[in-house]
Amino acid sequence: MFSFRQFLLKAYYFLILSVLLILLGSCEKGAQRKGDILNRNLPSAFGSVGSLNVIADSSIWKGPVGDSIRSYFGRYYPILPQREESFTMRFFTPVDLNRRPVRKELTNFLILSDYSDQTSPTTELTRQDLTGAVKDSTRLIKARNKWARDQMLLYLSAEGEQALIDQLRKYKEVIEREILAHERILLEKEVYGAELHPVMQNRIRDSFGIDIKIPFYYQTAIDKENFLWIRGESEYVSRNIMFHRLPYQSQEQFTQEYIMSLRDSLGRNISSTIEGSYMIVNDIDLPLYFETKEINGHYAAVLDGIWEMENDFLGGPFTSHLMLSPDNDYLVFIDVFIHAPAKPKRDLMKQLKHIISTAEFTGNKSPGNE
Repeated sequence: MFSFRQFLLKAYYFLILSVLLILLGSCEKGAQRKGDILNRNLPSAFGSVGSLNVIADSSIWKGPVGDSIRSYFGRYYPILPQREESFTMRFFTPVDLNRRPVRKELTNFLILSDYSDQTSPTTELTRQDLTGAVKDSTRLIKARNKWARDQMLLYLSAEGEQALIDQLRKYKEVIEREILAHERILLEKEVYGAELHPVMQNRIRDSFGIDIKIPFYYQTAIDKENFLWIRGESEYVSRNIMFHRLPYQSQEQFTQEYIMSLRDSLGRNISSTIEGSYMIVNDIDLPLYFETKEINGHYAAVLDGIWEMENDFLGGPFTSHLMLSPDNDYLVFIDVFIHAPAKPKRDLMKQLKHIISTAEFTGNKSPGNE
């Protein structure tokens, strides 16, 4: 028979269990809140477009491994009037980072470890970060947000310098691709900040059938049927974007010769302060670079080169993109170019190419009449 004493014991045990469950739940939520606070308290990573930060021992950087890194990532950025390296490289040892902790907040790191050297500070750093599994690793390992938010770290390890050189040769394209993909975070901040240009974006959508993110500081230079030229001007730099719509006729339009001819014809709309001047492609002093690719799922042909002003002494780099609409009905030509005398141009071109990378067809029928 169930006694009152048994009832009290069961009620007591139930009360104790309930309190324990509440305490455990509170601890778990508290731990989650603590983790969120810690994550929020990480500083934001900082750095510049085109940077590559290498962590390694001094002997690694000064030896054949460092030579390989400089050979792979120190080559010149394609199609610029002046020579500029593809990446601005900086080297740090773990000791360098500890001496100036703010360096740990840079946006990316390539960490190279020779784990045959048991006294290596970089090997110890890598072993700690990868929880002791570094010796089993024969691949490139990616991590994020070790010291800062929006930070990427690439770990490459091997036993001996020659093996590390072999790993670099194997993964150099992957490393570059990862750095460029991560760079988009910086480009987004540099190009747009907090403001867009909705009026300009609506104008482009209505006339050309594409959505594209335009920074607020761009102004209209020429606006006529099927052609728009907009400019972003500062004291020393002129950023320019041209838009043109035309019917799709054949695959022959996606050739280097056609795009060059199209750009030259549109360039006659653009002149300097000298009467009779107009913009043309300069394919004599530097070669043109041509490729086909997809932009947000849309087929496109891309032409990179140098422009100059006929009857004047102006010039600079450009990149032209010819994109095919989803219904194969029309083409949109987007061209970006800069004029920045005596200024570095690599990062400026990356910023303009980032704007093109946001272009997407709206899915509506061809705007206007062709």
